[in-house]
Amino acid sequence: MITPLETAHHLLWALGTEAELVYRERLPQTGRILVVSNHRSFLDAPLLMAMLDRSVSFACHHYLGQVPGVRDLVSALGCVPLGQGRDRHRPFFDHALMQLQSQRPVGLFPEGSASILEPAPLAELKTFHRGFAHLALQSGLSHLAILPLAIAAEEIHLPSLLPLPWLQPFDPSEPLFRERCPSSLRGLSPGQGDG
Repeated sequence: MITPLETAHHLLWALGTEAELVYRERLPQTGRILVVSNHRSFLDAPLLMAMLDRSVSFACHHYLGQVPGVRDLVSALGCVPLGQGRDRHRPFFDHALMQLQSQRPVGLFPEGSASILEPAPLAELKTFHRGFAHLALQSGLSHLAILPLAIAAEEIHLPSLLPLPWLQPFDPSEPLFRERCPSSLRGLSPGQGDG
C-alpha cells in the first residue's frame, strides 16, 4: 500500500514542483509534533510532507472530502476533512489526538482556506485561527512540539487544481463557491447542463 508520503512525492513530481527546505537540522525527528504553517496553495500539505520526509495528517476543508476524485486524493494524502457546523473541528481533533498519542505528526493551516481563495501578497499572512492552540492545550499531552513552518515562494505558478467556483451547483449557499463562478453554471442544480 502506498503511504501518504509516497503519494505526496508522486504528486509533486508529476506537477514538476520544486522546493528547498532551509534549517533542516532544526527539525525534530521524533516525538509528538504539531505542524503549523501558512497556506499558499492546494499543494501545501504534500509539499510540507515531502520537506519533512514524514507523513503528516493535515486538516482540510470539508468540501475536499466530498468531491469525487479530490476525496480520493485527500484520503491518499492522509488528510482529514473538517466537519460542518458549530463543532466542525471535533472529528479532526479526535483523529489528531489519536495520531499525536501514537507519535505521528499532525498538521494545521491556521489561515484556513481564505489564503487560497483570496491570496495575499507573497510576504503577507492572513489572520490565524486559534484551532492549533486549542488542540495543543486540550490535548493534555506532555512533550508536544509545535513546529511553526513557513512556505515562502519567490513565485507561484499553479493552475487551479480545484476550481472551487465550479462547485457552486452542489451548494449554492457556500460563500466560497459564489465568486468567480462562470455565469453558465450559476443557478444550475447538480446534473443540469450536462448537455
